[in-house]
Amino acid sequence: MAEPDHAELQDLELALASVQPWDAQRVRLTIRKAQVLTVMGRVREADALLSRARDDALEHGGGTLFDAAQAWATRCAELRDWSEAAVAAEQAVCANADLMRRQVHLDYKRLTQRNASAMAALAADAYRRMGRLDAAVAALERGQSMILVEDYLTRPAIASVLRERDPELAAEYGRQLEIARDLNAPDARLRAAHTRLDELLARAGLDRADMATARPVSAPQRGAAVYLCTGFALIVDGTRGVRDLDLPGLTSEDLREVAVRFTKDVVAGDPSADVDRTVEDTCRWIDDIIMTPLGSALGDLDQITLIPTGLLAGLPIHAAGNAIHERVHTYLPAAAIGRPEVQSLPDTLRLLAVIDPPHAGHPRLRGTRREAQAAAKAYPRTIALIDAAATADRVAAALPDADIVHFGCHGVSKRDPLDSALLLAGSDSLTLRSLLADPDSMRHTRLVVLGACQTSVADWDLPSESFNLTTGMLVAGAQAVIGTLWPVGDQETATLMEGFYTRLADGLSPKQALAQAQQSLADEPRYDWAGFVYVGL
Repeated sequence: MAEPDHAELQDLELALASVQPWDAQRVRLTIRKAQVLTVMGRVREADALLSRARDDALEHGGGTLFDAAQAWATRCAELRDWSEAAVAAEQAVCANADLMRRQVHLDYKRLTQRNASAMAALAADAYRRMGRLDAAVAALERGQSMILVEDYLTRPAIASVLRERDPELAAEYGRQLEIARDLNAPDARLRAAHTRLDELLARAGLDRADMATARPVSAPQRGAAVYLCTGFALIVDGTRGVRDLDLPGLTSEDLREVAVRFTKDVVAGDPSADVDRTVEDTCRWIDDIIMTPLGSALGDLDQITLIPTGLLAGLPIHAAGNAIHERVHTYLPAAAIGRPEVQSLPDTLRLLAVIDPPHAGHPRLRGTRREAQAAAKAYPRTIALIDAAATADRVAAALPDADIVHFGCHGVSKRDPLDSALLLAGSDSLTLRSLLADPDSMRHTRLVVLGACQTSVADWDLPSESFNLTTGMLVAGAQAVIGTLWPVGDQETATLMEGFYTRLADGLSPKQALAQAQQSLADEPRYDWAGFVYVGL
């Protein structure tokens, strides 16, 4: 913010005098006046104005309410008035939820979600400082799952209900939904599509908000779920309830520095960077700041589900220090997306292996043939689509009958997550858009193994709501998915997968099998093993 002066203060006072009380612009001018007064040292006046702006904004809602509630929540946190901070932050989150439902472009939704996530974390911090830990968990979950619930869980659920009630309405809903998700469509067409979607729901007697809030939150049967935030963690333990843990060393400034370096060197693959050194440094920092204090709090719990927020999403938390040897780690972007926990997978199940399809502009992955052999040895009913046989049509035809799906191919992440894809033979690809359009594509799928590169890469513009290939497979129906955080070596992946399938054949659950396969490689000089994550319960 530019250094204000008395002239600006006078201009603001004149502007406020000319604006009618019911004008939303009055709220924004009041917020700016409070900021100017704060810099000038007139803090009491500024606080009174911010509080008034929040009260006035309640009549306007939307972006006006968010701006005012955010400013007041932030100030109340500085004053350590946690009760008022929690109320204001929750108001900001609710205002943003309403804004997002009315946005027609995904990019605007993403910006709205980013703002809501920050306010949800502030609300959670305020609640925990008041001892209201259940409310803190609920606040974080709302912030984490907003886009997932709104766009990727609620709408497919609505489509499924519509198909049962009225197939014609369902078909029209599907057509309008495709328009609503088209980033290149004119605004007028997008708004018309959203209006039509709401009309179709009304005709069918459905309410989108009710369906969004009715989705149950899953939790691990054993162990604990751990929400990780800047400065603190919330531990949801089935036997001990909710506990909180201060992480004073986890500051936003240090986290941003670590995340930026990790993204540049490891995820983006800076050719001048020492990737293994950066991974090692990142893991050492995570161990010191997060995993050592967390380990003490977890005691003898042998498995946890990590729900990292903000810039923590996409970091190899499970690989820090001795964590990989001490317990089994799984990940979820939000508890709301959790599917039933996957136990052991007997060798009578059907496995589909999609192996090394030649795709223009991408190198062949010869090590994936070792993966296919290991998979077929563990699961005799394996159907392998190898090389040019791995076309989109053949993969789509085989998917609905597969219990386990193994993709040994390249993957690409796109700005519109629905266009993220696994690359198949020739110019073919399997996009999230096509998977989500077919409700039967993963109706039997217990586990998806994505040996492709960067299938679980977080969205670093919107890390707290990372919708990617891995998350998309869960939304499409898979119970659990193994994905990768960064580009991993072909032969190193094959070695890990051989160990993984050997342990699956021995009767371990997939999360246990992955953890033990990673443990066996943890002393190797390369960190490729650490790039793999298990997403699910």
